[in-house]
Amino acid sequence: MTGAECKNMPSRGIDHDKMLKDTISYAYNYSPFYRWFYNQHNIDVHTIRGFKDYDSLPILRKDDILSFAKTSGIEKLWCIHNYENLKVATTTGSTGKRLKVPFSQTDVYRFIQKPCMNCLCWWGYEGGPINVIRWEHSPNSTVALWLNSIAEITGGKAYLAEDIEKNTLEHVATKNETLTYINLPSLFKFIDSPFHRQIFEKVNLKYIFTLVSPSEVKTRFHVKMKTGLGNINLIPLYGSTEALFVGASCPYAFKDAYVHVTQPGLFHIIDHNGSLCDEGKGELLYTSLGREAFPFIKYSVGDVVTLKKEHSCSCGYSGQRLRFETRNALTVKIQYADGYFIDIVKVVERIREIIPGSQIMCVYGEHPYEHYLFLAIFIGTTKSVPLNERKLKDKIIENIILDHVPSDKINRVGLSNLLTEWHQIFPIFFVSISDIPIEPGANKPKLLLNLMDEEKLLKLSCYQNILSKIEGYCCI
Repeated sequence: MTGAECKNMPSRGIDHDKMLKDTISYAYNYSPFYRWFYNQHNIDVHTIRGFKDYDSLPILRKDDILSFAKTSGIEKLWCIHNYENLKVATTTGSTGKRLKVPFSQTDVYRFIQKPCMNCLCWWGYEGGPINVIRWEHSPNSTVALWLNSIAEITGGKAYLAEDIEKNTLEHVATKNETLTYINLPSLFKFIDSPFHRQIFEKVNLKYIFTLVSPSEVKTRFHVKMKTGLGNINLIPLYGSTEALFVGASCPYAFKDAYVHVTQPGLFHIIDHNGSLCDEGKGELLYTSLGREAFPFIKYSVGDVVTLKKEHSCSCGYSGQRLRFETRNALTVKIQYADGYFIDIVKVVERIREIIPGSQIMCVYGEHPYEHYLFLAIFIGTTKSVPLNERKLKDKIIENIILDHVPSDKINRVGLSNLLTEWHQIFPIFFVSISDIPIEPGANKPKLLLNLMDEEKLLKLSCYQNILSKIEGYCCI
């Protein structure tokens, strides 16, 4: 891809009405799942005129897809059944449920390669091969698919970071620019490591894609990271296994971590009143336009985002701005905490505000002898265990209480008394960030290990080390 080709942004004159109508008709005709789904909701797809009837379409959720796949088989979902020509990635399962998603080569070009290359132009890319570095082994992860496809379209090479770290690659093509994806907790560790800084220089690293969470926007953690990277461009992006590469920040949108949407899709939110809107904050609904292997139509991604219309960004973009805000609520009930439903996402966000760059995993289970429900919290950091560990634990528990307990009860019982009780119910452990386990094939750790629903987790080898630290809280 040349620099001139790269700078040709997608046309904003797309006939969304026709593309939506064609996408719905295509899905209904070629996917047994969509025939079943729309028949279940009494939708006559032949009467759909386009966006005028978008409101009447049912919201599609991951549970709808998984329940159908469980009884009919995963392949019955898909529109293309020539499996040799498909790439398949698996959702991370960070909230507990994983889904296999197929892509054709045309899907990869339209929903990864083209939108990604357009975004890189904002950061100085002018054409030529781009090498990529993967930090995980799985070739079937979404990140691996993103990175490998960029190397493919530009004529670059794909490397595993492990090979470079071990110096097993004697001839890395350093004259090419290099792109990678690193989450901010890992980058926080790498940036303080002279060894990894040497690797960045060795491979001529120019672009680092990353995800930015709300707490990192609030503390401007990504801004601090960018300052420490010098001439390396740190680029917030937004995407998912289902939606693929949605877009990335330009230098002007970087500070607030808004991304410019550069793929051919429809992005809306359901606001707090339940209304469908193309601006505001709410639950993200995504419709892919022109996806071949499996279209997503009015699909709930599971994220809460803010959408804005952009008419005059200094980079030349016009379209939609999108910023990730949080995941949909992921709650567990703690009986001994007066039966309160604890919002895991809120707990994670609060901890990251207190300890920027940390990686958090929660374990929900029942004490094997005293039979109370607990939520163990593991906090992975790049440093050694903090000297003020007790104060940090108190602050974290205090925030959990303030977020979940009515103020009248706090005033009646006393915050100090609640802190004493809740430390037992919410045990906190500081570990190395490398000790937070990731399941094979996933891009990131789960936010929650729910031992009440998934006893099999106790038998997975990747979780043995972390669960051994709460031996008194569960039988392993």
